Amino acid sequence: MNRVELLDITGIFLLSLIIGGMFFFAAIMTPLVFTKLPPEVSGPFIRQTFPVYSKAMAGMTLAAAIFL
Repeated sequence: MNRVELLDITGIFLLSLIIGGMFFFAAIMTPLVFTKLPPEVSGPFIRQTFPVYSKAMAGMTLAAAIFL
């Protein structure tokens, strides 16, 4: 396996992690937080979590773009 193929595989792997992370946050984590926590706790919790999530997704997207 040459270097270009390895970079392509790494980029595709990162893209799959990005899509999985987006699905997990939108379809599993957010509804779970809003159903299990009271409204006065769940709203601020999601507002604190989202910037960390956004930065992680942006960093992984940048890495995937560089590899691809």
